[in-house]
Amino acid sequence: MKSYMTYEMKLQEMFDDGMEKGLEKGMEKGMEKGAALEKQATVLEMLRDGADRRMIARYTRLSLPEIETIARENRI
Repeated sequence: MKSYMTYEMKLQEMFDDGMEKGLEKGMEKGMEKGAALEKQATVLEMLRDGADRRMIARYTRLSLPEIETIARENRI
């Protein structure tokens, strides 16, 4: 009986560890995606205000091709 409980406890511990790691990874990806969307919104706002694309690249730390892609996808 004791070995069964130990086995069950080990399984629960492994499950809990897996869930914790999965949640951490999911939150990390969500944060990264949120930051990327915020950066894209900033680029769009700057483009609409007529800011120079090199200046946008400097302040957003995006490459010129990335900025061009955002502009093209949003028809700016």
